[in-house]
Amino acid sequence: MTRLLHDFVGQDQALNLLRNAVKNPVHAYVLYGPTGCGVVPASREFAASLVCEQGGCGECSDCVKAMRGIHPDVIVAMAEGPTYGVDYVKKSLGVWAMRQPLEAKRTVMVIPDADGMTAQVAGAFLKMIEEPVASTIFVLLATTLPKQHITIWSRCAEIPFRLLSVDEVAQVLVNDGVDQEQARILAEGAGGDVSRARLFADDPGFAERLAWWRSVPERLDGTGAMVVQLVGEIEAMLSAVVEPLKDAQAEEIEELQEQAHTMGERGLPGREAIAARHKREIRRIQSRELDAGLGAMAGVYRRKMHEAMSYQSEVADEAFRRAGAAADAITQLRKSLVRNPRQNLALERLLLSLS
Repeated sequence: MTRLLHDFVGQDQALNLLRNAVKNPVHAYVLYGPTGCGVVPASREFAASLVCEQGGCGECSDCVKAMRGIHPDVIVAMAEGPTYGVDYVKKSLGVWAMRQPLEAKRTVMVIPDADGMTAQVAGAFLKMIEEPVASTIFVLLATTLPKQHITIWSRCAEIPFRLLSVDEVAQVLVNDGVDQEQARILAEGAGGDVSRARLFADDPGFAERLAWWRSVPERLDGTGAMVVQLVGEIEAMLSAVVEPLKDAQAEEIEELQEQAHTMGERGLPGREAIAARHKREIRRIQSRELDAGLGAMAGVYRRKMHEAMSYQSEVADEAFRRAGAAADAITQLRKSLVRNPRQNLALERLLLSLS
């Protein structure tokens, strides 16, 4: 294991802030940035560094246990419903925040999804961090910093993480041992989300699915039967694409159960909330997969437009117009799917219009 807080592509500013914080920590931090940019894994390494006598050596017992999620002085909050409950904040987190550390020199409390707190929960949490025990450090995680919780953010040192570019996500995968050409393909479909790109890397069918989407324009034959067949194949792909994520979620449940057992919990607190979050993650992956596929298909029509521009004739003009209309129709569907619950019907209408 190498020294912690040194291996995050594209997040040099955030890492410098975290490494300096380990040397002279304050009582509360908020790490925030887009999903998949590194906030969660960086928070794990930050917490481990804070309980390590050497500031994050990556090799001692404190580091190893913290990285595995079983250090008794690294507490990761777990919501009991859609968000944290007021009683959980007051009676559980509050008690842990006030106690003295058991093994390390300080207690680190990691609070995921801090931007999703209700007003009541935020009020209870604010009181807790306003009266900190000297040996307790709070590490809040968020995707954004909503104004309604400004009183909480104002009491934290802010550590911003930025959205990664396609090149940076590809570099992460190359560092993981993925072939450079394949890494580029995976990164283009991940939308700046490293965790999603890594899921794709474990999914040998990703490049094959992109090729499938690019074949759709040639398969459309003007019949409704072909449209129904294609939509059915899309449904099957969206079901298959989340299998790696489901495996990762099962591993997370096992780790959380082990951590809960270490902390003396009976069962897994917040199991329903975790299940709800997992469902949201699955829906998000499927939505992004569909968006990436439609984008690949739109790319085919844009190439047809480019080819038509090379010729001067009425036929070429008509081909350019039709390809442009197809690309625009796909773009409109990509925008509307965010709020369209009747996804299959929308796909059927699109494919019929393109036939």
